[in-house]
Amino acid sequence: MTHIDMKVKLRMNRNQRRALLDSFYRAQLRKLIPGMLGRWERKLGVKAEEVRIKRMKTKWGSCNSIDKCVWLNLELAKTPLRCIDYVLVHELAHLLERVHSDKFVEIVRSALPSYEHDRALLNRGPLGHFEWKCNPAV
Repeated sequence: MTHIDMKVKLRMNRNQRRALLDSFYRAQLRKLIPGMLGRWERKLGVKAEEVRIKRMKTKWGSCNSIDKCVWLNLELAKTPLRCIDYVLVHELAHLLERVHSDKFVEIVRSALPSYEHDRALLNRGPLGHFEWKCNPAV
């Protein structure tokens, strides 16, 4: 199990601690996304105009196929890289096929043959689970 030790000021409340951790996760995703995105855009023959990160309660990602904007859930920063790849491929595939049709599934499968395994891995973990375990003595 991986853990992060975070040193904070004693006066920081739960929301401030969460914002600090979110900032860390957001920075990690911003470092990863350009290379991963470029690889999948080339493979699928599409171009996202923009990729944004936000906390989502029920989705790992979304795509506005008209504006060509992809949204990624901040929680993806806590998942294996192959899960981020799957979400990117899934959302970019919506630039070619808006609905989850047979054609859509074939687009995803041809780009990422392991997509079913990667999706299962991603969905095994909780979406948005967050719990502070603080040890003020450390």
